[in-house]
Amino acid sequence: MRISDLRPSQLRNMKVFNLLLEYAGWEDVEEVEKRLDRGESVEVIAQQMTCFQGMVLEARLHGFRNCILLDVLDTDSGKQAEIQLYFTEQPDRLLEWLTSHAAILNLQNYAQCLADVAPHCERILVEAESLVYEIHLS
Repeated sequence: MRISDLRPSQLRNMKVFNLLLEYAGWEDVEEVEKRLDRGESVEVIAQQMTCFQGMVLEARLHGFRNCILLDVLDTDSGKQAEIQLYFTEQPDRLLEWLTSHAAILNLQNYAQCLADVAPHCERILVEAESLVYEIHLS
């Protein structure tokens, strides 16, 4: 997808995603934003990464699915989980949760941390240890 393919709402979400995460110290290591600016086609419209206490967190914004994919990798054990956070229109609340929980989020407590973001999600899917499951929002 190219920047010219994005609707105004997707462009806004991309800018908010990059602005909030970069302000919180995350990095666009794949240079997705620059590649889009150059007119290149990319799979995700934004991608940021950060590290805290042996954990690597990578967030990717998918424009057409209204989804933030969050990979949580424990560098010591090599284990990881992929969390798919679906939103209706704007990811702002999810991004606020992500920046406030990044320093404490790990493979042992992510389920408890997801309870704080669940009210702002349309759907949450988690893939961990070869299992895929949905967090029921109530």
